[in-house]
Amino acid sequence: MSLNAALDVNFTAIEMALINDLERLAAIILKHGYSCRAHSPKALVNLKTLSVEKKQLLQRQVNAVLNIILYTPEQPEIPANEHPERAYVEQALKMYDLETDEDFWDKLQKDDVIEVYSSENIQLFRTFNFFKISSYSLLDLLTNEWYHLWERPTFVLGALFQEYTEAMAGKFQKARQVNVACHILKEIYNDESIDFKTASVLVEPGIGCPLFEKGTRHVRGFLFSLRGQVMGYDNEANKIAMI
Repeated sequence: MSLNAALDVNFTAIEMALINDLERLAAIILKHGYSCRAHSPKALVNLKTLSVEKKQLLQRQVNAVLNIILYTPEQPEIPANEHPERAYVEQALKMYDLETDEDFWDKLQKDDVIEVYSSENIQLFRTFNFFKISSYSLLDLLTNEWYHLWERPTFVLGALFQEYTEAMAGKFQKARQVNVACHILKEIYNDESIDFKTASVLVEPGIGCPLFEKGTRHVRGFLFSLRGQVMGYDNEANKIAMI
């Protein structure tokens, strides 16, 4: 769907710059083999409602991800035992002057989704394999709070918050298996203007690890990994029972 078909309006310069950057990023993700849309009609409508400051912030976030990709050294061949997106994660850490426990990489599985967060709980980078388990467009993810996008059990939210709190308090210095149960994560934000299906994903939480300011032991963020499998779309996953 073209932009003019999605919205019968004119986009401002900052909006067009963001849209163009999102389309560049979506094309890169597609080249990595993952289905990804830059935007959706509903997300474009939401974009028009945001303040100029918020739009500028979103563009800086997208530009940061594009720069991570741009400055990541090309690997002619990725070692068989290495996470395929390790170089991007390491470039993200370098860009933000962060470092991690090397054991983190030894404890990962190759299909893990890796998320990088600052101490303010702002996501700095997420590996592209996330789009194996997500139906949302990039702009959907940027313009909505997480609780408008996903639903997960309350006890899981509590356990995730506990892991974050302990990491930021320096209660563990090494990579470790997070104490969070397997659970169903449901997409709940539907765009009725297109043929869109919300996914329900069986999530297996993985490894958590604090991030340190480079050259120090001051905690400035954290890494988190997970594995996921789409179990169904729309109401199909209501038949799933977790033991």
